[in-house]
Amino acid sequence: MKTFIGVCLCLVLLFLPGIGQANKVPVLMYHHIRDSGWTASIGKDLSCSPNIFVKHLDFLEKNGYKTVTFRDAYLGNLPKKAVILTFDDGDADQWFAFTEMKKRGMVGCFFIVTNFIDGGGFFSSSQIRQLSNNGMEIGSHSISHPNLTKLSRKRMSEEINGSQLILGQLTGKRAITFAYPYGSYNRQVLEEMDKSDYLYARTTNEGISNLEDNFCLKITYIHRGMVDLGRYLK
Repeated sequence: MKTFIGVCLCLVLLFLPGIGQANKVPVLMYHHIRDSGWTASIGKDLSCSPNIFVKHLDFLEKNGYKTVTFRDAYLGNLPKKAVILTFDDGDADQWFAFTEMKKRGMVGCFFIVTNFIDGGGFFSSSQIRQLSNNGMEIGSHSISHPNLTKLSRKRMSEEINGSQLILGQLTGKRAITFAYPYGSYNRQVLEEMDKSDYLYARTTNEGISNLEDNFCLKITYIHRGMVDLGRYLK
C-alpha cells in the first residue's frame, strides 16, 4: 500500500534519479483533472485540480523540462530533462489538460479505454482525433479495463490487440504504447505483449522509467497534485 503526503511537484522532479541519462525518463501519471465531484476515495486519490495542474506545467517550463511522447523516445528524441506526461482512461475532464498543454507547445500520452469512447464522462471519437492531430500520443488502456491477469490468453490478446486496432482505425496511427489496467501484469501478460505490435507498456510501479525495460515502464503518481518521494530516497 502506497502512502502519499502532500509535497510540491518540484520534489518529484528535483530528486528523481537518472534524469537526463540515456534511455531513462520520468513518467508522470495523471487521471482526473478536476477539483469537484469527488465522491469516492479512489476518485480523490486519482484527481489533480486544474489549478495544481497549471502549476505543474508552470514548474516544468520554468525549470527547463521538455515534454515528450513515447514515440519521441523510441525515435531517440530525448532532450535533456525530458519528461512524459500520461493520462489514463480518457476522462472528459482531461480536455483541460490538453488545452493547457497545447497553449505551451507541450505534448503527452492519453491512454484510452476503447469501450469508454463516446460514453458519458469520457472523450468522444472527435476529441481523440483532435488530440492525435495536435501532437498528443494516443495509447491503449485496453478495450474494457479488465485485470488482464484474470483473463484467458484469448481474452487477454483481444483486450491488448483489439484496442490497438480500434485506436488505429480512429486516428490513422498505430498505438505503440499500452497501459496495464490497474497496473496488473504477470508473465503471461508480458508474453502477450512480446507477441504484440506495441513498443512500450506502462505499469503503475513507481520509479524512473528505463526505456530498455520496455514492457515494464515505471511511473510517478500524481496524487491530488502532490506526491511524496521521501521514503524512496532514504
